[in-house]
Amino acid sequence: MKRTEPQMTIDEIIEMYWQRDERAIHETDEKYGQFFFRIVYNILHDRLDCEECQNDTYLGVWNAIPPTKPFVFPAFITQIMRRSAINRYKEKTSKKHISSEFTVSMGDLIGAQRHMYRLKRKLKRKI
Repeated sequence: MKRTEPQMTIDEIIEMYWQRDERAIHETDEKYGQFFFRIVYNILHDRLDCEECQNDTYLGVWNAIPPTKPFVFPAFITQIMRRSAINRYKEKTSKKHISSEFTVSMGDLIGAQRHMYRLKRKLKRKI
């Protein structure tokens, strides 16, 4: 659904954040959402992670304004968004992060080892 009224100015959006008006998040998404998505996607290469990162960005902006009054709003938001994307990237690529496929395969391996142990015990009893 296309928007018929003109987009709000940056100053109007910042004022909405200062007034704690939740429409500020919607207006920010309307004005910068696609731009954010492209930048975050270039870092994370995952659509769901990009959407989560966008949500984290909007929450970060909501928590930062007030008390901060950004001088250059797009740069201010981009800094929060990039930090969020880089943190998510580090989290996904850390050595501590074990993918779910690996966890499942380890579970299968442990189950197979137990089964082999039981078979060996049965064979020893028969011999």
